Amino acid sequence: LVSVLGMITAPYFIIVLLATILAKVVESSLVKSILYGVEFGVIILIFSSFIEMWGKSIKNIYFFLLFCFYLALILIFNINPVIVIILSILIGLIFKSKVGEK
Repeated sequence: LVSVLGMITAPYFIIVLLATILAKVVESSLVKSILYGVEFGVIILIFSSFIEMWGKSIKNIYFFLLFCFYLALILIFNINPVIVIILSILIGLIFKSKVGEK
């Protein structure tokens, strides 16, 4: 019993100490400014990836309509993106099998 308490108390106090320090650091205006800059950089990276993927993915009207359909499922009907990804895989497999038959 004593050894279990010895194993539990040290990590517990270390975690509490780190959480307290982290709470103080996050409130700092310098850290908030840094995180704001990182947030802006992440938005730019996501947008850049979107532009690159758009050029490789949207090749004809069929793919554009599928994109609009998936976007509507996620944004308008609040369908879970995982379900939309699984649906797109199934539609892609059906499309490939139909194209392969021709």
